[in-house]
Amino acid sequence: MEQKQYISNHTGYTEKADNLYITIQGMQYSIPLKDILYFESNLRKVIIHTTSKHYEYYEKLDTLEQLLQDKGFIRCHQSYLVAVTHITSYSDTSLSFDDRTIPISRSRLEYIRHILQDSNVKYCQPAATEHKPSKNSSLSASTTFSSDATSLSPKEEEEDTTQGVITCIEGLYKESTIWLQPNKPVIIGRTIHSADVVINLPRVSRVHCEITYHQDSNTYEIIDYSANGTYINREFRLAPKVPYMLPPGTVLSFGDQTTLYELG
Repeated sequence: MEQKQYISNHTGYTEKADNLYITIQGMQYSIPLKDILYFESNLRKVIIHTTSKHYEYYEKLDTLEQLLQDKGFIRCHQSYLVAVTHITSYSDTSLSFDDRTIPISRSRLEYIRHILQDSNVKYCQPAATEHKPSKNSSLSASTTFSSDATSLSPKEEEEDTTQGVITCIEGLYKESTIWLQPNKPVIIGRTIHSADVVINLPRVSRVHCEITYHQDSNTYEIIDYSANGTYINREFRLAPKVPYMLPPGTVLSFGDQTTLYELG
């Protein structure tokens, strides 16, 4: 498991050593750029993920993007700045490293394609599996799950208790489940070309929201990108593009109040 190191808000870059440095109480911490996989924005903090551990501190991702713009780092999403040299493959919706996957914003897709094609990174069209609505439903719809984001096998679900789970408790997909691998963001939306989990309902946006299960804290981080909103407990609408940390038991709805999902 990755070790976590908490440090204060000071960031710099040393040209000579090709290190990123951060300082706390006059002491300097140097992080070789070659060891950094990606930077992740989380509320007011940035998490630096390296090959061996990660650092969490107060910083703006925009500052790091400007600082490292000529050092092989690209912004693939408003919450992620990644090292091109560590990317193993990519699709139209995500970038993959050896043991994790992070999303690509639709607005940045063409730019990312151009950079990665020049870098000879393998393109992979993600596989998908159809998960049908409840047998009692007379409506026509489908939910598609990326194989990277979910597990649909009951046997596997029982064996892996570290996954996050979202269960439909009311509506068209009642009793269906979405299994989330720890710390891997999943995009929920209306089309397979823009989302990892496709919920084909009229008020679901093409890119509706992003959900990440954090195993260490047993919480779910949700960011809304939709036109019709993501709601908590049928009442509170999430502010767009603002991360929310939600506990198990929270009830979500995507654009309407007829289909409800509960965080497990």
